[in-house]
Amino acid sequence: MSVGSAYFDYPWRRKGLDHDLFSMRYLVDSKPVNWPGGKPVALWVSVDIDWFPLDMGSKPFVPPGGMVKAYPDVWNYTARDYGNRIGIYRLLDVMTAAGATATAFINGEVARRYPLLLDAVGEAGWEIAAHGLDMGHLHHSGLDRETERKLVVETPAMLTRGKNRPVGWHSPAYGESFATPELVAEAGFSYIADWVNDEMPYRIDTKAGPLVSMPIAYELSDKRILFEQNQRLDEFTSQIRAALTTLKAESTPEDGRILAISLSPWVTGQPYRIAAWRELMTELMADEAVWCATGCELAAHWRKLAEAGAATP
Repeated sequence: MSVGSAYFDYPWRRKGLDHDLFSMRYLVDSKPVNWPGGKPVALWVSVDIDWFPLDMGSKPFVPPGGMVKAYPDVWNYTARDYGNRIGIYRLLDVMTAAGATATAFINGEVARRYPLLLDAVGEAGWEIAAHGLDMGHLHHSGLDRETERKLVVETPAMLTRGKNRPVGWHSPAYGESFATPELVAEAGFSYIADWVNDEMPYRIDTKAGPLVSMPIAYELSDKRILFEQNQRLDEFTSQIRAALTTLKAESTPEDGRILAISLSPWVTGQPYRIAAWRELMTELMADEAVWCATGCELAAHWRKLAEAGAATP
């Protein structure tokens, strides 16, 4: 069987990925990024505060922590609910005691169902960022554009409650359609945290305007290590320590790096895990090389450098 020459025509066959959202950039070729105070490593802790509907479907996929048993999956539902009733408050206490801050990626439904939780996060000084409507409404190519636009627009409105509007977006379960970045920019967000192909911020260009892609944790997330891979707690903390050691060795006061860690209250907020997280956070915050920042602080600082030509987009 033979095919025509047009079969081999592929306009995206070039350096980079199969899209025009950003220019290909390698970290080794990038301009150095200096963090405030000359700190070599910026610590970004993000916390996913999720709500899993009891009647959530299995299409297009079941996110980590989703309902997998026959309806009603009371065991999984209540295990996730534990994070919003108890686990999150342990994380808040640990971060406050350590003098640290975090970015809370919050489902819109959390604001409606757990209003006191939203207040507690705000009072702790954490950044409140958008995490989609809930874990049953995933972003994927099967959504029509208007349906997805409604999800992107409704979420920050539910989280605002008369306060500052979120500037950061993280899709539930890292899911995206081809339209997601454009819809996020169109809705007025300044950064998006879905792609895990870098350790530093970079610029995404959409038809609705630019976004900063923030290097959210995937490999260093408790859902990945403790829930999906079922590794031991000491393996989770030792991997974070090893990552910090490497990043400190690679960085300088003039050329910083980001150590991103992603947590879920229903995972790390358990009573048998929280002590290890408290010990680790105390250790990280005592390190002179570390600057603890929120996603919006990191994105704004990097954008300022990029706009001045001092950072590689």
